[in-house]
Amino acid sequence: SCCALRLQYAPKEDRFYAYLAVMGEDEPTRIHRCALREITKLEWTGRTAQEPVDLEAHLLAGRAEDPALLRISEERGGLERCMMQFASYEKQTEFDEESGRYLCRIFYDRTEEDQLLDEICSFGRVVRLLGPPMLLERLRERLRRQCGLMERAETFLPYTEEEAEIC
Repeated sequence: SCCALRLQYAPKEDRFYAYLAVMGEDEPTRIHRCALREITKLEWTGRTAQEPVDLEAHLLAGRAEDPALLRISEERGGLERCMMQFASYEKQTEFDEESGRYLCRIFYDRTEEDQLLDEICSFGRVVRLLGPPMLLERLRERLRRQCGLMERAETFLPYTEEEAEIC
């Protein structure tokens, strides 16, 4: 059973999320973030948390040790787009005069790493992930897998190289 803790709206996704405390015997065992559209059934169990649940403490406990560090260029409205895309994250942004670009530290929950990487990749060359090393390695692995899929897909293309150039 779960206890609802917070309702949050994500404007970029136009979606509501509920933060739910998954209950053990007397106290929460973990916090789960769930899109409201995923909830198919609500049932009153009569159970409540014995003590108030400190959602902020639970969220901080799940936070990655080091924030994602992004370098953002101004091309194609990069900064504004990033601020909208990452609006639901706690972040710190500063202008780096040496490179003429912005540096943005994004504090994220480890359970949302895949979503964060998807969002970073959606910017293409406008955003570059600089760290932390573990997140960079996860991104590299995803790119290697994607390249492998593309190489395998080429064997199914119906065109020869000459025909592909004509298209």
